[in-house]
Amino acid sequence: MSGLRLGQLLLALSVVAGAGGHALLKAVVASLPEAVPQFSADYLLRAGILGRLLLVGLLLAVSFGAWLGALRHLQLSYAYAMASASVVVVAVLAATFLNETVTPKAWLGLILIAFGCALVAPTGGPH
Repeated sequence: MSGLRLGQLLLALSVVAGAGGHALLKAVVASLPEAVPQFSADYLLRAGILGRLLLVGLLLAVSFGAWLGALRHLQLSYAYAMASASVVVVAVLAATFLNETVTPKAWLGLILIAFGCALVAPTGGPH
């Protein structure tokens, strides 16, 4: 596998894992009661929060590790531009799994971001 292909795969993993981690974190925070009795490990474990927070941490750690690997194989200007695709992935996850409303104006902006990623995509050769 070429360095470019490996870098692109790592970048895609970084985007998907990061977006998933942030969407899950939002779901966890939204599920907390307004007045949390106490943030003890026992409460977090009984409420099922601790396991979800650990999963969030794992996803974000995978995202960061994949990002470091992608930077090893890709130009920073390319990798950073393509990482903006995470904004689109987060919006889709939020609309799909968190029932958040994405306005038509926001969808237009997200489409423009995706279009920008498509314009940058062919220029991502190794550094």
